Amino acid sequence: MQRRTATDAVDAPRAQLDPDLLEAWLQARYRWRAPDRRWHPLAPGRRAAALERLHPGAAGFGVVTAWNPGGRACAGVDNRRAGRALDAALEAVGIRRHPSCADAPDGGWLEPGRLLVDVDAGTLDALADRFGQLGTLWWPRGEPVRLRLAASAPAWRMNDPRIAWRH
Repeated sequence: MQRRTATDAVDAPRAQLDPDLLEAWLQARYRWRAPDRRWHPLAPGRRAAALERLHPGAAGFGVVTAWNPGGRACAGVDNRRAGRALDAALEAVGIRRHPSCADAPDGGWLEPGRLLVDVDAGTLDALADRFGQLGTLWWPRGEPVRLRLAASAPAWRMNDPRIAWRH
């Protein structure tokens, strides 16, 4: 069996979504770091008022990582390389950003990422696809944060207001 790295292309199945992975995304702790170096929480279903005050002209916000594509653990060196590639891609197109982080409630499965300022859903989706990410966070100004998933909605989660389904 070939070992995956964080920079490998991921052909993630979009028809089926592992229910445990979905629950892990919904229960994860999401945070972003402001210029004053303080961390602020983000949560699907809740507004991000501090972020919106900091960026009054931004129309939308998103969170993306390059770590652990497809929800599969990769080696730290590979994840850091993928993170640098994400930063280079964001720099190349001039997207404003803040450091972000997501982890499990018990502190495990740490994934550094970037909170993107004034980004539209299409741009975020393209970045997620490029870096093999099944899940991101995205929301327009004034609305709650939503988990954005590259999967078809299972019947038991189809109408969950915390989730935006891409397929």
